[in-house]
Amino acid sequence: STNITQAITPVWVDFYLDFFTDPTSLPNVTKEQSNSCGSYIGIHTVVTLKPSSFFCFSGAGSVLSNAWKTYVLDRTGELLGAGMTQEEVDAAADNSRIQMFPTYPSFAGNLPPEFIQLQNAETPAGRVADLNPTVMVNRDASTGMKMFQVPSITVQEKKSEVAALITKVALSGKASVYQMGGNHLISHDQMSAMPPASREAAFLFELPNQDDQATLLEIMFRDAPGGEGSAFPGLYCHNIGQPNDWGPQKTDWTKPCSSEWSTEEKLDKCISFQEAVWGTDLLARLENIQRGIDPQALFIQGYGVNGQGPFVGAAALP
Repeated sequence: STNITQAITPVWVDFYLDFFTDPTSLPNVTKEQSNSCGSYIGIHTVVTLKPSSFFCFSGAGSVLSNAWKTYVLDRTGELLGAGMTQEEVDAAADNSRIQMFPTYPSFAGNLPPEFIQLQNAETPAGRVADLNPTVMVNRDASTGMKMFQVPSITVQEKKSEVAALITKVALSGKASVYQMGGNHLISHDQMSAMPPASREAAFLFELPNQDDQATLLEIMFRDAPGGEGSAFPGLYCHNIGQPNDWGPQKTDWTKPCSSEWSTEEKLDKCISFQEAVWGTDLLARLENIQRGIDPQALFIQGYGVNGQGPFVGAAALP
């Protein structure tokens, strides 16, 4: 019901942020157990979650389930005050929607229906194909997809504000969150082109509405609003970004690029797509590397790093 959704969603969002960004704040939960769970669509409302919204390995699923039950029951008074019955509270406590697998290879060998396209006759046993069929997605909105990488430090320092925004968007039925892998910060030697914004992100958060985008940007950058000459740290994930995903305004990072501006105005006033992906400092390094390898810019990916293209970042390093 609407009353149950309104009451339980803020509790679910609080738990989600605690379990994945501050797991040791919960009883009997370790960082390793938190890292053993993930989700590709973890926030809508707890009522509308798909049965396979969470995947956990190595026994961490029971840890997540038990932690959620404790979390709900500890807030019983709040939920009763919000209009839920005790029976509804007990039912919510048992509703964690987790698929559990003993190991990652066991998951790969028993893919849920929504991932069945990853199966491949050439894939070694116990592994998931790293190449799935190409999918054409129509994203013709002037604001683009706007999948923001929300830094872990932002969640930790401003959790109540982040939780309030996620709850608001979740209750609108439009929230989508992609949980980042727990060890993505230390997964290799740090010398790849993966930007700090990706390494330091807690999750990807889809915000199609510009008012909500402005709220998130204000939360993220109010203490460092930037401006001309400041090194922008990056914001978007290149893997699912779109060319019409402009960064915030150059003179004030707390303000989104207006969807009503012309392309010429956006070029003048907004951080480019490439800068919004890699950040100005890393983009300059990558542009410099490309110039050395491909000085004539013969090999160009439309909205990738391109030292001679129209959307370059900071000046190339000397």
